[in-house]
Amino acid sequence: MIIAAAQILEGRGENYQRKLDVVCQDLDWTAVYMSYVQLSLFGIRAAVAQGNTLSEPYIDSYPAERVFYTPAKMGLLL
Repeated sequence: MIIAAAQILEGRGENYQRKLDVVCQDLDWTAVYMSYVQLSLFGIRAAVAQGNTLSEPYIDSYPAERVFYTPAKMGLLL
């Protein structure tokens, strides 16, 4: 859904790489890795966390070993 939102913004002539700043969370590690790779390739600022969104929603003090930040989020891309 995030990539679809980025495509809609791009279709409207907006720069999604500057407008989007998202947080994704999934229980499955494979989905976390896939999301991280795809969002990194699209240049979207994102924090991708592993965990159950219902019982332990993402907060800033989430365990560091369960959160991946895309290069754009870490300031490595424009």
